Amino acid sequence: MPVSSARLVAILQRHFGVWVYSISTETLSYSSAWIGEIIADGETSTRSPRAFLKLVCRQDRPKLLKNLRQLYAGLNYRFNCELGLLCHDGHAHRIELNGVVAKRDHNGEVSSIAGTATSVHSRIQHEESLYDLCQNLQSSEARYRALLHDAKSPIIVVDSDTEEIVDVNNAASTVTGYFKAELLKMKMRDLVDISDCGSCPEVTGVPRTNSRCATEKCLPLRELSLKCKNKREIMIDISCSNVSVQNRNLRQCILHDVSLHKRTEEALRHMASHDTLTGLPNRDLLSKRLESAINQAHENNDLVAICFADLNKFKQVNDLFGHDVGDFILKNFAARLIGSIRNSDTAARLGGDEFIFILRNFDHVSAVEQAVMKIISHVNVPYGINKTSIDVNCSIGISIYPRDSTNANDLLQKADQAMYYAKKNALPYYIWTETDQGLVQKKCAEEG
Repeated sequence: MPVSSARLVAILQRHFGVWVYSISTETLSYSSAWIGEIIADGETSTRSPRAFLKLVCRQDRPKLLKNLRQLYAGLNYRFNCELGLLCHDGHAHRIELNGVVAKRDHNGEVSSIAGTATSVHSRIQHEESLYDLCQNLQSSEARYRALLHDAKSPIIVVDSDTEEIVDVNNAASTVTGYFKAELLKMKMRDLVDISDCGSCPEVTGVPRTNSRCATEKCLPLRELSLKCKNKREIMIDISCSNVSVQNRNLRQCILHDVSLHKRTEEALRHMASHDTLTGLPNRDLLSKRLESAINQAHENNDLVAICFADLNKFKQVNDLFGHDVGDFILKNFAARLIGSIRNSDTAARLGGDEFIFILRNFDHVSAVEQAVMKIISHVNVPYGINKTSIDVNCSIGISIYPRDSTNANDLLQKADQAMYYAKKNALPYYIWTETDQGLVQKKCAEEG
């Protein structure tokens, strides 16, 4: 179920700095209160990307620009980047940026990017202190165990040779749901899916030909699935380092729960591609679905119907009963529409009382008409609100791929014109056709 806007905003305000980069206007907007705590008081909520880039540590700027270029070019569907921000007192504060494409223009080019920023400064300092101390505890297992169990982050220690778990702290037991005695009978592969890790020796134990020195700190791995007790799974990062204690080669794995990050990214992605009121795909996602339907129809030699629906006399309903009732009708119309089409079809809201639905896999136009008439019988049913029956019907205009056009925008435009013809002539639906004289009626069906 999609996260509500209010709930998402609450999560973001509590845990993250939210930012939006508008490429068309060359502006970067972000949570001033959040970033002000890191950089300095009085931080504004909008600045140019170039001005913000000056706040990024010089050595991190190429990495940030590379991630943005890859996202813009479509090489990645999202980006994740850790970097330092220069504070007013001269020190660098480490943050983690996550971003997704929020909007594209009519040409499919990225016009805005949205994401979150999270402080990882304390986490990195904690990891570095653990790593440094571990390297100095080569001969003191007792001191190492004391450090391990006092740590707040979940830590699992693995024998590098056997891959068996040899020690865990209380935090690891809490996050996995297993008792310590249970974990000590397991191997790391029982908790982390090796297929998620690729060939990384830090988790899998598989040797790498260009392996680094055993004393070098390992880089964190991204978004691994931790298999907890009772078949529960959470998304984690793992930072690993090699530790030698009394001549034993051990691998210390520090776990970081990133499931909240993951849920937030998914919610942001959903908000960027779906209508807030109805939960239906918006115009951007509709364009992608329509292109996909056209490509599939081209391969299978099928017909695709693009149906443009508009609610009749909806403005009068808003004026008479109020916008709350209007919103209720829009949400219920969307629910009825979703319930009357197949899983392979798509329903979207363009805005206001205008909807589009795409029907796939037809052999002939008559089958399209039968499907549309069935949908009309489901959606054109009076709405019962506060013991009042409100009758709101829709008019539907239809264009057919490839008969009317092979271009997605042309098909949408012709379906729109067909809808206006149906609306003007009080018809439940109208299928586009064009002659030398322009738009004429091909077939109109009486409702019912």
